[in-house]
This record gives sequence, structure tokens and C-alpha cells, in this order.
Amino acid sequence: MKGGYSFRQNTLTYFQPLSIMPYQPHKTVYRTGNPKLLATTGVSIYPLYNPVLLTMSSGQLKAYGQFLSSVTQSLATLNTPIPLTYDSSTTYGGITYTGSQITAPLTGTYFVSVSIQIVRAVGNSASNILSWVRINGTDLALSSSQIHLATQVSSTLMTYTIMLNLTAGQHFQIMFANDETPGHVVALATTGQTTPYVAPAIPSVITDVFYMGA
Repeated sequence: MKGGYSFRQNTLTYFQPLSIMPYQPHKTVYRTGNPKLLATTGVSIYPLYNPVLLTMSSGQLKAYGQFLSSVTQSLATLNTPIPLTYDSSTTYGGITYTGSQITAPLTGTYFVSVSIQIVRAVGNSASNILSWVRINGTDLALSSSQIHLATQVSSTLMTYTIMLNLTAGQHFQIMFANDETPGHVVALATTGQTTPYVAPAIPSVITDVFYMGA
């Protein structure tokens, strides 16, 4: 190893829950996306599966959050986008949410990862589904992602990542829209299943937020 760093191993399951991170101000670099934590002298986090660099302060993440919804979400009116809402979270460093709004505690750059469980609840016609970011009530330019749900295709997972520059106190929302009759294409949440095998519940949306620095 360059620099002669020594390593200690602990366990972590894909970056959460981060509350199990040891507080070691003089020994802290973690690689995420792997159940192994590698700690050494330094001040950075290198996710194995995402090309992002997350800064640390005194051996701790400055701010992060994961926000989920256990509720199925659908357009109320044809061709009228909605902000996706949340009903649970895991956070550190002051990132908070109220309904659909996630609020930044620090000024700087945030890495945001979004996953939406798209399901055709009614019908079988082709559909276009869009999602984008809205900051303090204003749509962010060049932030849209789109997927096409082909005829007879019943479900898919919409995922995307984006970098946001936010001022402390600003909030952002993840918008959701499609060109189907309301209720036909939805962001679906399910309860855990027991047959033919046991599996946990599926959130309708998961949004991960990481503060990267000023």
C-alpha cells in the first residue's frame, strides 16, 4: 500500500446504516458498495460503484440521507406532474425532509441517486415516464430523465443520478410525470411477500443524498 497505511476491517452493508461507522478521527477512509470497510489515514470516501468523492470531517460524514416511500404514488390529473413524497428516512448531519421536500443543511455540492419502481397498473399501451429535479419550486434545467414503457411491458425500475449545487436551507423535490390516464402508470410500493419465498417490501421511491463539500 502506498504511504504504508495500515488497514482495519469492519462490516457494513452497502453504505447503510452508517451509524455503525467507528469514530476514528485519525484513521478514516471507507470504500463503500462492498460489505468490507477499509479504514486508513485520510479524509475521503471512495464509493466502488459510483464515481463520486465524499469528504469527511473528523472521521465522520458531514451529511447524508436516504429517503423512502411505502406508499404507491400516481398522477391525480392527466398531464400534471407530481412531486414524489417520502414517509421514512435515515439521515446524518442535518439533512431533513417534509413530505416531498428534502432540505440541505450545508451550502455545497450534493450527489443524489434516485430509484423509482414503475408499474403499469391498468391498460397495456406504450407510455413515456419522466422524472426531474425541482429546487425551491423551480425546475432545474437539464435535469430530466425519461424511460419508455413499451406495449405489454408491465414494470421497470427508473434510476438516475445527478449533482446538485444547493445553498443551506434550500430544498429540492423529485418530480414524476407520464402521459397515461391517472392511475394507469404508477410509482408502486408493495408490502413484503411470504410466498413462494420471503422477501422485504418494495418502496415506490428511494432517494439517496450525499454532501460532497463546499
